[in-house]
Amino acid sequence: EMDFFGGEDSCVMRPRLECDRDRPLMATNKGGRTMFDASEYTSWYCFPFEEDPYDGPEAVFSFQHPGTGAVFIDLHTPCAELNLIAVRWNDWEEDGICPTEETVTLQCDAKYGTGDDRLRIDEFAPINYLLIVDGPEGERANFTLNAECP
Repeated sequence: EMDFFGGEDSCVMRPRLECDRDRPLMATNKGGRTMFDASEYTSWYCFPFEEDPYDGPEAVFSFQHPGTGAVFIDLHTPCAELNLIAVRWNDWEEDGICPTEETVTLQCDAKYGTGDDRLRIDEFAPINYLLIVDGPEGERANFTLNAECP
């Protein structure tokens, strides 16, 4: 059973990802929501172009960037190909709102190479992100997520 913040309509899972955990956060996208796919990621300019559908479930975590410069988010996916998408998004923390395809003013970064992914996010004031773990071909698998903050 997936555990979501804010009830049934929410896109965001518990717990939030915190900086410098003792152990990486272990999770899965099996049984997750299927709210985001290639149409969202393309309209948010996460990818220059997208050939994969991203049509399976995703796992979405909230993360507050402390605003201290370069933060590294590490996704470890030994079981299947999953990719990491980071969306700068304050409306979740403030109003519990998830972005949609029509949301156009997003800053989005993604890592979609084969194997583990490491994403660098530079911010110099605290700001909230949604971290999305999604399979390009609808893969469902366990993974770990970790944030290294200065």
